[in-house]
Amino acid sequence: ASNERDKEFYKPYATIMDLEATYRLGAVLSLGPRVELHHQAIKHTQDGGLLQSGTVSGTAPETVLGLGVALIRDTRTDRFYPEQGIYTRLAVMDFEHLDGDTYHFWWLECDVRHYRRVGDNHVLAGQFYGNVIDGDAPFWRLPSLGYREHSWAYDRDRYLDKLLLAGQAQWRWRPFLRWGFSVSSGVATVASSPSRLQGKYLRPYVGVGARFFVERDGKLVPIRGDLGVGHRNWRVTVGIGEIF
Repeated sequence: ASNERDKEFYKPYATIMDLEATYRLGAVLSLGPRVELHHQAIKHTQDGGLLQSGTVSGTAPETVLGLGVALIRDTRTDRFYPEQGIYTRLAVMDFEHLDGDTYHFWWLECDVRHYRRVGDNHVLAGQFYGNVIDGDAPFWRLPSLGYREHSWAYDRDRYLDKLLLAGQAQWRWRPFLRWGFSVSSGVATVASSPSRLQGKYLRPYVGVGARFFVERDGKLVPIRGDLGVGHRNWRVTVGIGEIF
């Protein structure tokens, strides 16, 4: 849903198992299998909402199993605070419903990140992210805004559909050994297909953040806090390592 009037509250109970193994094919290339088991049940829905209408797939308790493969090319100088390099990830999975249904859906992800040092203690970082689903997927498996790696200023599962495109840029500055700051901006959108993409559904956001660096194995690791402000939404996130 992309309109404010379509906002709907519900209470899910979910169990998720996510496993991925990678095998090096060279200095910067990795390939490996990925397995995901996801069970979800909706315990409470909003009176008169879409989830009570019976027209939305995934409102009944359901379990899906996904099997796939991920290909990664990583030339970053560091995992937690990269200053140079490119990270590219392509993943494809086939999901089957395990509740007596025979239908399935495909899931494809593309994540490209670029990092460039532009001076002493200054880094510019950029990301393009795309996620698409084809088939009969429950609504809670659709690509959604609000994940840590992209569109992080939005609440998860508020804007979702079969196609998601997102892009963002961030300037990172570490003026002191232990302290740093960031300024970011991005935009994301969802649609049912590429032909249904519309500019009025673009969701922009800006963000500011602070970093405190700790030393681990001779490298500096940031402990971060970020405030993001988007379209009728704001969100605070904390974590170890950069957002992307």
